[in-house]
Amino acid sequence: MERTKIGIVGTGSIAEIHAEVISNDPALELVAVADISAASAAAFAKRWGAKHTFSDAAELAKSGLIGAAHILTPPDSHAALAALFLEHKIPTFTEKPVGTTSVDLALLEKAVASSGTLLGVNQNSLFHPAFQKLLSAIKGGSLGTVQSIQCHYAAPLRQLESGQFGHWMFARPINILLEQAVHPLAQIQLLAGEFKSVQAMIAPSVEIADGKAFFPTTLLSLQSKKVASQLHYSVGATYPRWEISVLCSDGTASADIINNRAQISGRSKWLEASDQFVTGRAAGKQTRRQARANFLEYAASMIGLRGRSDAFYLGMKGSIENFYVGLSDPSKLLAPFSFGKSLVDTCLQASAVMEQQSGKASSKKTVKTQKARDAVDVTILGGTGFIGRYVVERCVADGMTVRVVARNLQNLPAIFSHKNVDLISADLRNAESASSAVAGSKKVINLAHGGGGDSADAILKAMLGSAEAVVAGCKAAGVARLIHIGSIAGLYLGSGSDVITADTQPDPQPEKRADYARAKAYTDKRMLDLIGDGLEIVILRPAIVVGKGTPAAHSGMGVFNNDQHCLGWSNGTNALPFVLASDVADAIASSLSAPDISGKCYNLCGDVRWSSLEYFKALRNATGRPFTYHAQSPRYITAIENLKILIKRIAGKKQKFHSIRDFNSRAMFAQFDCSAEKNALNWSPVSDPAIFTAQAIDIHAPEKAGKT
Repeated sequence: MERTKIGIVGTGSIAEIHAEVISNDPALELVAVADISAASAAAFAKRWGAKHTFSDAAELAKSGLIGAAHILTPPDSHAALAALFLEHKIPTFTEKPVGTTSVDLALLEKAVASSGTLLGVNQNSLFHPAFQKLLSAIKGGSLGTVQSIQCHYAAPLRQLESGQFGHWMFARPINILLEQAVHPLAQIQLLAGEFKSVQAMIAPSVEIADGKAFFPTTLLSLQSKKVASQLHYSVGATYPRWEISVLCSDGTASADIINNRAQISGRSKWLEASDQFVTGRAAGKQTRRQARANFLEYAASMIGLRGRSDAFYLGMKGSIENFYVGLSDPSKLLAPFSFGKSLVDTCLQASAVMEQQSGKASSKKTVKTQKARDAVDVTILGGTGFIGRYVVERCVADGMTVRVVARNLQNLPAIFSHKNVDLISADLRNAESASSAVAGSKKVINLAHGGGGDSADAILKAMLGSAEAVVAGCKAAGVARLIHIGSIAGLYLGSGSDVITADTQPDPQPEKRADYARAKAYTDKRMLDLIGDGLEIVILRPAIVVGKGTPAAHSGMGVFNNDQHCLGWSNGTNALPFVLASDVADAIASSLSAPDISGKCYNLCGDVRWSSLEYFKALRNATGRPFTYHAQSPRYITAIENLKILIKRIAGKKQKFHSIRDFNSRAMFAQFDCSAEKNALNWSPVSDPAIFTAQAIDIHAPEKAGKT
């Protein structure tokens, strides 16, 4: 059997799932990869065995190498790229949304009609196992005809809580609908048919940037030819829920997408009292059976007895397989262009209400257009992040002119529009680019750690490479002082008898640490070796940073499988080195002018050092939510984690065992003495528990966190 040759355009995280599905299907073959970054295309192709790479999608379209294309680029580019491949009569499968504007939809409608070529959309929620069970029950006919549909979709949104508003979904009111709401909308549309009318009730907006309105909650009333439906959609929720319920003439069907369970309920032949017992017993049996099956499938996948079985992967697999079934029989394609177009039309109608409600506020520009200064007092690399925002505010308050360098400059807080602030975008992995970014500045603060990667070596290479490029750029530009922001993660903190001071060296056994801590330790050592050529280097290591912009579920205390329950690093009674973000900013600003500190490494720990149990008690009191800390010992955690790895290794997966040294260090049993930091930087972190509570805890209370 000849395999369909596939080209992938875009190598982001979603492309990894597409490639995995393709590699596991004997009828498909990934032969080409295109990405604007030639290096990314080459690395992706090597990882997945593709023979050809392109930095221009048009060249791939003209190459004659492929029989189908997957468009996996950012949403605003989907329509143009899909039209390009359709023009060459290449069947095309694009990530959702198929387009983002009415102009996009018109372009694609013309391209599909003129080319006569199939265009499919990845609406993977249609192939979620629980939804497929619901769909099968309704198609089976035992429940009668569909009368109405209700869907409740509530999802956490990490970027909303942490203030990372540069993401595409925050750029326009419609984008969050196309990013999130389109998933449940696709399920409703498949069941009810194309919507003939759409009414939207929009909850009050929250301001995410300088006058920028964002709408986290929407109620959509949807009317198709025969079925009335409702979608209650909310992002930024603390408790995730995604349930779709279908009322039929002779029963109901519901799907719990989060827990991967479907519930089918009809009538029995018995009288009412007996019927309630029989149907209730059957409902419980369905829940138990599916919960058991889900767990056993997960366990079998973990130990290598079967392939991936998580619901997300199965949904992606089903969607991709359905597209290729559609190549031979288009009538079997669940999400052709017309389906995707209808979904975008629905989102456009809902967003029109958002635009009207937001009024003039959402039209404010949050990216400055003024010409950047040739010289500034300080340049802040990675300055739009969590700590960076506090540092910019402090520097501006001190009357400094500030250049902020970051990859994304969209939807920034008001401080970034200040007359003293210039904004530029630059690639800090490159010394020449870094030199250009810091030119005209004698002092530089580096908050851009650059430590992403899918392996320990990749993380170290990225973090160390970025730091070295910044140092080289600073030396080339004649910078006098570089403040490198590290982390206490690079230290060994696992002994309760140790006192950590400014003289404490990075962990002498970094190979026994987790990937991030290992990279931090090596990077700190390397930074001190690079002092010279007129450049002073100072390393500041913030501890557990808290304040507005950090989640209540802080990883400094343990692992959160959800944001309510923390599986702690320790028994929760030892004092932890908390520090307010505003105090970190004060120390950083002071380090710009403090004398005689080149080559020094300072640990930034505040004076309010609660235990994890004390932190959680305060959090419960402030929020009214049942936050719970589950005490564990590092020895227990190490045993459990290594048991998991042993099972994976038996199944043939190569993974490194954990060292108890790493989990001891995460527990942070060591004590901190920051007297040297306070003296050298003239630093006075908050010591009043009431002030600490107001800035670290109370900001998570619903009325303070901007919840609607």
